[in-house]
Amino acid sequence: VGGKTQYTSTRIGREFVSVLATITRTEVLALIDRSPYVSILMDEVTDIAVHGQAVFYYKILVEGRPVVVYGGVEKLPTGKAVTVFKAAKHRIKKDGVNIEIKKLVCMGSDGASVLLGTSGGVAVRFLVLNPIDIMIAIHCCLHREALACKGAAAEVEYVTLWFGIVELVGRYYYKSHARTSSLE
Repeated sequence: VGGKTQYTSTRIGREFVSVLATITRTEVLALIDRSPYVSILMDEVTDIAVHGQAVFYYKILVEGRPVVVYGGVEKLPTGKAVTVFKAAKHRIKKDGVNIEIKKLVCMGSDGASVLLGTSGGVAVRFLVLNPIDIMIAIHCCLHREALACKGAAAEVEYVTLWFGIVELVGRYYYKSHARTSSLE
């Protein structure tokens, strides 16, 4: 490399980020592959264009210690259980987690019935794939805490007023690209 090379162009910056992301992703997938058990953590989110997506994380064992790693984001055409389950299976297959051999032992979520519903939620659909029913489904403690705080806050007049103001501001920007872009 010559002495005049400075690596300051946008193109080379993107290339560096892409290479580092590929290396990191390869290492994460290898960790997932080596883990004897895998838990999947999922939540539904929307992007700035209000498109439904599911975000996935894995909790794995690395040298006997639990570690959480980022899985990825999958688009959701609808928020129905069958769609979320299809997206989860796609993400799992893409990341090389073999759910047929009982490696997936736990699923954590926000507790929505689409995810944890007993008659057709995503967790029940995963249990069908697991022949000895060892997978457990849990309602994330942080989501539970948020629900409890929201319920408790409803009893305090000042907090109720504050939530009302925040909700009005949110509605002003909700589904409005022009208003949202003015925040940049």
